[in-house]
Amino acid sequence: MFSPEALRQAYQMLTQDTPLSGSRLLVEELADRRECALCGAAWAVSPDDVAGHLVVCPSCGALSPLDAGAAIELLEIRSSAGA
Repeated sequence: MFSPEALRQAYQMLTQDTPLSGSRLLVEELADRRECALCGAAWAVSPDDVAGHLVVCPSCGALSPLDAGAAIELLEIRSSAGA
């Protein structure tokens, strides 16, 4: 599962001593909503539903690939330099 806090920490470490040092990383989380192909249950995936690279249906235990809904996308970079 994606950890926004781990991403923020990695960003802070990787931007030290660079022009981005001191910048902020804003993370917007979107729910990974699933519908089980086997039993039809619908739910928002939580870390408890993930086993390695698979999502486990909390109703019947059916497995589906995690990558079907997992993604990280960079939407924007802003600079206040010179403002």
